Amino acid sequence: MPKPKKSIAELKATGSYRPNKHGRAEDMPDLPVEAPRMPHFVSVGASEYFNEIVALGVNMSIVTKADSLIIGLLASEIAEWVELDAYVKTEGYMVKLPTATGFMQTTVNPKIRVRDDKLKVILKMLGELGMSPAARSKVTVNQKDKDQKSALGEFLAAATKRMNA
Repeated sequence: MPKPKKSIAELKATGSYRPNKHGRAEDMPDLPVEAPRMPHFVSVGASEYFNEIVALGVNMSIVTKADSLIIGLLASEIAEWVELDAYVKTEGYMVKLPTATGFMQTTVNPKIRVRDDKLKVILKMLGELGMSPAARSKVTVNQKDKDQKSALGEFLAAATKRMNA
């Protein structure tokens, strides 16, 4: 498993921070981990997936209010994929379709390609949210939330307060 990236504060503390190498991460907004509201376009069927993704993201400390649109789109894509998968399972992998001359020809169900394309989109969106194994190795957790949630973070916060007092 790859070594997790150090935060900007850690890099600065060790003297290894380089703006040209590490970018301007300190200029990026530091949003708190919060459950986003469900967008209006999310269907009833997709709302279950939305709530599940939000719960996972909050537990992983990677979801903010700003992620509501992408999570809504992801939930809609998953709901459509489930629907297409059910169609493929009921219709079968091979279907009879009319040709240009009117004959019925057995061919691969065209919904399979649409379903597989949706799966590619879903996997890409999961990666963007940091919910795939490869993406999790690159995700940096919001430092404030990371410090507040762990026992070590609570200890360090108390020790820092005591040293500053």
